[in-house]
Amino acid sequence: AKPHFSAAFDLPGEKVKTRMIEKRLAGGKMRMLDAVDYFNPTGGEAGLGLIRGRQAVDPNAWYFKAHFYQDPVQPGSLGLDALAQLLARAILLKGLDEGMSDPH
Repeated sequence: AKPHFSAAFDLPGEKVKTRMIEKRLAGGKMRMLDAVDYFNPTGGEAGLGLIRGRQAVDPNAWYFKAHFYQDPVQPGSLGLDALAQLLARAILLKGLDEGMSDPH
């Protein structure tokens, strides 16, 4: 079995403890993240946090048929949305939403 690409980043996977944040995040067909497998709230070069998420790619996903004709690729806009969803999780995991009535 091939190693997961994330092994190249030498980040140990760890369970992320979450509170009731799932209801605030994208769901259904627009959910571009399956899991956060690494989160360090003070990680990264600037110490502002480091997060890694993943999505299992389904070869039958709706966007493969809806993008380029006979060229099944994920639209770049969905990749950007995945980054926005990951950033939203980092914000919630760091507790930056505390005191906000509807942070989304």
